Amino acid sequence: MKITKVEINHFRALENFALSIEEDLSVIIGKNNTGKTSLLSILDRFLGESKSSFEFHDFNKKYLASKFPFNQEEVLSAEEYDPFYISLTMHIEYNETDYIGNLAKLFMSLDPKDKTAIIRFEYVMTYELYLSAVKDYATYCSKAGKKKRTIREYIEKNHSKYFKQIIKSVNPADTEEYVEIKEKSDVQRIINFKYIKAIRDVSNLDEAKAKSQTLSKLAVKYCEARRQETLDESLLDDVLKESDVKLDQSYKKIFKDVITDIERFSYGKGEAKISVKSMLSASTLIKENANVVYSKETEFLPEEYNGLGYMNLFAMIFYINIQIDEFRKITKASQTPSDINLLYIEEPEAHTHPQMQYVFIKNIQAKLQEGRKGKEGEDEINLQMILSSHSSHIVSQSDFEKIKFFYRENDAIYSKNLSDLKTEMIDSGDDGENRFRFLKQYLTLERSELFFADKVIFVEGDTERILINAMMQKTDIANKDTDGYVPLMSQNISVVEVGAYSHIFDEFISYLGIKALIITDIDSTKGKIASNGRTYYEACKVSSGEATSNASLKHYFNNIPFDKLKSLKKSEKVLTKNAEGKWISNPNGMVRIAYQTIQKRYHARSFEDAFICCNYEFVKQHKNEFKGLKNRNVIKDSKGAYYKIANKCIDKKSAFATDILYFSDDNYSNWIIPDYIKEGLEWLAK
Repeated sequence: MKITKVEINHFRALENFALSIEEDLSVIIGKNNTGKTSLLSILDRFLGESKSSFEFHDFNKKYLASKFPFNQEEVLSAEEYDPFYISLTMHIEYNETDYIGNLAKLFMSLDPKDKTAIIRFEYVMTYELYLSAVKDYATYCSKAGKKKRTIREYIEKNHSKYFKQIIKSVNPADTEEYVEIKEKSDVQRIINFKYIKAIRDVSNLDEAKAKSQTLSKLAVKYCEARRQETLDESLLDDVLKESDVKLDQSYKKIFKDVITDIERFSYGKGEAKISVKSMLSASTLIKENANVVYSKETEFLPEEYNGLGYMNLFAMIFYINIQIDEFRKITKASQTPSDINLLYIEEPEAHTHPQMQYVFIKNIQAKLQEGRKGKEGEDEINLQMILSSHSSHIVSQSDFEKIKFFYRENDAIYSKNLSDLKTEMIDSGDDGENRFRFLKQYLTLERSELFFADKVIFVEGDTERILINAMMQKTDIANKDTDGYVPLMSQNISVVEVGAYSHIFDEFISYLGIKALIITDIDSTKGKIASNGRTYYEACKVSSGEATSNASLKHYFNNIPFDKLKSLKKSEKVLTKNAEGKWISNPNGMVRIAYQTIQKRYHARSFEDAFICCNYEFVKQHKNEFKGLKNRNVIKDSKGAYYKIANKCIDKKSAFATDILYFSDDNYSNWIIPDYIKEGLEWLAK
């Protein structure tokens, strides 16, 4: 039995929102303000044990606007009234081997082929409550005089009076058909929801000891949960009375599992090890004296003396173990685990360095399996986990196809599955499976931060990659007095070196829905006849070129003739995808292709000869100092022969780019950006 999908309506920016849930671990990623915390909040309010209630401003703004004003003079009939609500709908699948005793109470279909149940939670103004609100508002207006509130203001102030929570079992075959579930406990026997919020309050500041002993308090809670299964109470009492030494030995046994987890998740060379050490007098209770300490050789230090990152990680592991114990009802022998146990972990990366994040996500799957199976002799439980993160390091170590990407569009939040991207690429043909494999490997190993970028620049080679930040700074300086200009260096832009493979990112660009600048080379070629009579193409000057060898240009411009490619206007290089999946020119498109154009009466083939053309005197001045050059004498007599210089004189492109930076002045004012890149950057800045 498992939750397969969650649907949310009218809650904050989660309007008509849907999220698929994996059988084991779902990793939710996205930029700030893309609904990750809102998802946790609504799950908690409907499924959790907290007393958090809905606020009026939890309603989606557009939805709220559509509901007001109510007109108290024209009271709607029950048939006319459209209920005013926030909802959470959970889809549950089961099979023949699952125990369905709890779920059977909610079945709406008697068809044995149906293997789906739907539970819907609503915070709703029912028709009866609507009538009450209209009536009460009329009474209020008769007494309020000229300073009366609008009906929206009135309901906002008193909204808890006119809304209530209800639970429905919905017929999968007809979602308009349902029965109301009167007891929340009936649902809790099916779904048990727990969460661990981002740990931002574990403090290593000793100014407030009560706050600084969060780990020790968690240790006590963990101990209380495990005491019955690890030690007989009378034995523990005897140990308390004997000595700290013996109690330390007992603690070692009690905390063995969680300490093992912590070691697995965190320890690196030279790091202090965690242990739980007794600070007891004979008459002191365990809950007052179980203290987490850090050991360094023979010395023990209080928990607040360790770094915040380690404290947060250790606290997270304690929380995970405690919540799994609660799922398994370790402390409640008379109760059995729920049919489905859902654990939400929010931003486990808080205050931790990249290596700790790598280790955490690598081990969380194993911990999930351990929690599901339990110890020898324990029954297996259904345990599903949702983990939200802003960390590119966690993303890079996650199962790529279990990632859920949250994004905002027109003030609404949506989610996408990376598994859907795989399907899209494979279904497109064109070697889609291999392209997806390359994309997956590249993003995992190199550029997982792309998921969190607002804009992206794809560059072809080392030269552009090394110089792109300098060129962005130059662009910012040149446009600093332009009204409305937002500096590129202050924007969330990711730079990705892709070689000749920017076309591989076709579907991914569309998937992310972000603005993308592709900087590449025109790569002109000319046909020649080989000795066997076959035609082959070799690199040549653009002026004598017949075609391009650049696969990305061929892809994005649909193999247009070379002469047409050379003469495209700036606006024609801004692209969008049409309904058939082809890239077409569109001034409002989100993708711009930048390649060499005519500048100073010369049409360059690559970045290198474009730069030399624009900055011949700069290169000539420093030719003997540039470490990335060879055949320096060619530069002396070859003004205008930029193609020749680029091919004959550049020894190593990365060294050439570094030379440019090294001999730049403070504002990079002693050289200029080739026009095709400058125009692309100015477009991207908007």
